[in-house]
Amino acid sequence: MPTLLFCMTPGVSLRTWKSQGTDQRELHFLRSLAYDGWKVKILTFRPESTKPYRLPDEISLVCFPHHYLLWCLPFVYRGLGASIDLIMTNQSLNAWHFTNAARVWKKPILLRCGYVRGERLEIVSGPGEHSHRYQRKESQAFREATMVEVTSPHLADWLQTRYQVDKGKIHVIPNYVDTDLFAPQENILPVARSVVNVGRLQPIKRHDLLLKACAAAQVSQVTIIGDGPERERLRSLANDLRLNLKLPGLIEHEKLPRILCEHQAFVIASFWEGHPKALIEAMACGLPCVGVESVGIRECICSTNGGVLTEATPEAISAALIEIFANSERRRQLGQRARQSIEATMSARVVFACKKELLQRCLMHGR
Repeated sequence: MPTLLFCMTPGVSLRTWKSQGTDQRELHFLRSLAYDGWKVKILTFRPESTKPYRLPDEISLVCFPHHYLLWCLPFVYRGLGASIDLIMTNQSLNAWHFTNAARVWKKPILLRCGYVRGERLEIVSGPGEHSHRYQRKESQAFREATMVEVTSPHLADWLQTRYQVDKGKIHVIPNYVDTDLFAPQENILPVARSVVNVGRLQPIKRHDLLLKACAAAQVSQVTIIGDGPERERLRSLANDLRLNLKLPGLIEHEKLPRILCEHQAFVIASFWEGHPKALIEAMACGLPCVGVESVGIRECICSTNGGVLTEATPEAISAALIEIFANSERRRQLGQRARQSIEATMSARVVFACKKELLQRCLMHGR
């Protein structure tokens, strides 16, 4: 069976994932490959062992000293290149280092990403010289990749339009949800008129818009799971709005389903998303979901899959929440449709089958 080199985002390690509570989710697909007979080598950016992560013997670690030295990867690690059959990235950040290695080692590479770094940089920082300089290098990496995997049609269109990537090499595969873990929990009675969100506490997530909408809808409790620089500002805003806000910080991934199911609705108001995992996990738990009309969210949520898409204003979001809170049958129907939609299109079983087929195609292309 083939050997895959899985390249983590430069500077990120398994310990980073563990500190964020996402290590089990992120490793799920690699475990599935190992169970199918693949050998997997994870290129990580911190000295560590596999023991804390309960990895099978088929998965090993290659600990790279520092991401600033990635330019020398294909030359110093020639033995690594000879030992693998295929390269796969986790994100697009500085992915040109990995496409360079693939070219030197003469190996196929699947450039996979949940969002395109160049697009996000342009949205957050603006279309300045810094963004353009980064995009020039990233666009070359995408064009040089054997195949490209993105999570939404929007990203596929963006790559074709902005980076001139060949349409034939781009494949859209959504993020997956462990639908056994993220599932409705009938034994839990949700808090009446309660709202939950999962996301880093930073301006692009627009949690202030969420809080204002919840105050207008007279929400009894708002829980935002995550951490970041906006914590104190959001707490202060909640006090001004006389809103019951809970900020539990980072939560282990395995504990999220219970917390989600303790609430009556999930709301996401981000200015921009790639393919929001928190949203589709909430849908898998059978929560009615309210999302604003913005990139990444509109690709995941619609009336036919248990979601309500609104304008990005406190009035529009609060109106959607008031309607959901007022009608228990509508909540039940929305939640049921959300769960069914995720099971049919984004369950681990469905998505992993697509990802494995793409890896095989990429492998055969390299041969």
